[in-house]
Amino acid sequence: MKPATAKGEKKTRRHDEDFLQRQCEEFLLLRKIPYLHLRTRISYIRNGRWLHLPVEGNKGWPDLIVFVGRGKVLLVELKSATGAKSREQRQVFAELEASGYAVLIIRTLEDFMVLVDGVREKRRKK
Repeated sequence: MKPATAKGEKKTRRHDEDFLQRQCEEFLLLRKIPYLHLRTRISYIRNGRWLHLPVEGNKGWPDLIVFVGRGKVLLVELKSATGAKSREQRQVFAELEASGYAVLIIRTLEDFMVLVDGVREKRRKK
């Protein structure tokens, strides 16, 4: 049996990851860096309640595909401090990595900013 707080903790992790997602997207928008946000669910309010519909084709894929310039892309998965990869994510990430693509796990806005700025700086110097 799961502890009584597990559901609340999961909701908190989801909220933390959603907040991190919004922060990272704002950063990209401010820098005018193109990106894709792959959604795994569509949420809307109906009769005063939130409803969540799954988007099956994107399940397991990284949260963001960031186009940093000169043909370089970053595959970024955003996780809370305690968030773990799902079974689907482990499978998709392994397939991507077997094809030569690294999926980067990011847990803070600061780490995301350093990553994106660092890669873009390297691209400019070439």
